[in-house]
Amino acid sequence: MQLDKHDRIGGPPPRQRAGGSIIGLAILAILICGGLYYHRDLGGLLNFGRQSVAGALGSGGNDDFSAVYQHLGLAPLDASIAYQDKVQSALLKLRDEPCDRTGIYNLSVELENAGKVRASAEALEGFAKVCKNTDGELYRAADLLFGLGDYDKVVALGDELVKTSPYNAQIQYLRGQASNAKEQWADALPFYINAIELLGSPKDMNSTVFFQLANIYDHLGRSCDAITAIETWVLGDPAERDTAQTRKMVGDFSARGRCDNDTTRGTDRFPRSANDVILVKAQVNNTPGTFIVDTGATFVDLTEDFAHKARIDMTRTGPVTVQTANGQMVAALGTADSVKLGHAQASKVTLVVQKPSLGSGVDGLIGMSFLARFNVTMTDRELLLKARNAL
Repeated sequence: MQLDKHDRIGGPPPRQRAGGSIIGLAILAILICGGLYYHRDLGGLLNFGRQSVAGALGSGGNDDFSAVYQHLGLAPLDASIAYQDKVQSALLKLRDEPCDRTGIYNLSVELENAGKVRASAEALEGFAKVCKNTDGELYRAADLLFGLGDYDKVVALGDELVKTSPYNAQIQYLRGQASNAKEQWADALPFYINAIELLGSPKDMNSTVFFQLANIYDHLGRSCDAITAIETWVLGDPAERDTAQTRKMVGDFSARGRCDNDTTRGTDRFPRSANDVILVKAQVNNTPGTFIVDTGATFVDLTEDFAHKARIDMTRTGPVTVQTANGQMVAALGTADSVKLGHAQASKVTLVVQKPSLGSGVDGLIGMSFLARFNVTMTDRELLLKARNAL
C-alpha cells in the first residue's frame, strides 16, 4: 500500500514563516508613506521606491555605476539623485559608452537642476581628462565654477583652455573675468583685450566687456585708457550708445585721470582716397612714420621694426591676440608716450606690436585706442578728428 503524505498525522503542523511578509509590508509602507511625504507625486513615488529597494538589497544605489564614478573621478551620488530617471539614464549611457557627449551633458544638466552644481562641474572636468576634444565640457565646468565663486579653479581651467583654444573669445573672456573677480587687474587685462579682438566689431558686442575693461584700466591707474574702452564701444553705434550713462562714465574717468587737459588735444582733418584708404603721416614718440587710419582696429598697431625705432615701452601683461587681414596672430602689448596725427595728438596711448609687415612702406595702423580719444566724424571725403575739450 502506498502512503500519501497528506495522510500523515504524526508531529506538530509546519510553522508558517512570517518574516518575509513583515519585511515586505514594511518596505511597502515605507514606499507609500515616504514617497507621499517627500515627493507628493507619482514620479517621485517611483523614484523613492527604486531608492528604497536598492537600500533594502544593500546596494546603496551606487554599485551599478561604480565604473562611471571611477571614470569621471566623481564621488558616488546619493541614491536619491542617482536613481532619478534622467540622471540614471545619463549614467547608463556613460556606463555603456564612457565618452558619450550626450550622456555627460545630460548628467551635468540634471545634477545642476538637482542643486549639485559642483558635482556637475566635477563630472565635466573628469570627463575632459579622459576623453578627447573636450574643450566644450571643460569650458562648461569652468563656467559653473565661476558661478560658485571658485575663481582659483576657473583660472586653472581657463589657463588649460587658452593653451588648446587660444583664439576662442569666450574662453579668453571667462579667464579674464576670473582674474577680474580676484581683483588681479594686471592679469585680467590681456584676456579682456584678447576677447574684444577676437569677438570682432564693437558694433556687435555687448557693453559689459568694455565697461569691465574700463574698470580694470581705472584700477590700474590708467583712467584715460578707461575712457578709450568706453568710447570704443560708443563709436560702434553712436546714435544708440552715446547716452547719459556713457557720458557720465567718460566724465568720471576723465576727472580722475585729468585726461581732457593732459592727454588729448588738437583738431585736424584727413582726406579719403578713392579706395577709402586714409594714409597719413604720424609720429609715435616723436618718431615719424606712415600709417593707415583703421576705425576697425581696436588699437594703434605698430610693426616690430618701427616699435624699436620709437622705443616703445612694452608692458608686462603678456601677449595678446589681434585680428589682422591675414587672420589672428599674437602681438605684444605696449604704450606710446605720445601719438601725433597732424594737429591731433594724445599721450599714453595703448598699442600692440606685431612682427609681420603691414605692407610696403606702412609702419602701422591708427586704431581706436587713439581715435576714441576724439570726436570722430567720417564723411565720403574726409575724416575729422576733434579733441573733446576743443572749442
